[in-house]
Amino acid sequence: TPSNSSAASDVYKRQVKDGARVARVKDAMLSVNVFELFRDAVLGISSTVERHGAALLPYLLLDGVSVSA
Repeated sequence: TPSNSSAASDVYKRQVKDGARVARVKDAMLSVNVFELFRDAVLGISSTVERHGAALLPYLLLDGVSVSA
């Protein structure tokens, strides 16, 4: 059954510092409530997109997301 929370372990994970990607993060886990994330945490959406399968996805600037590695 669908859930409103998600653990995304198979996504690209990169450390970002001052707006630049500086390193890949190995074995990181994101634990978020998807509905709350899109309602409260999206600060910006890029005009640049990346293709993942059939989807074209923008980068998101998110507030308050915890990453554990």
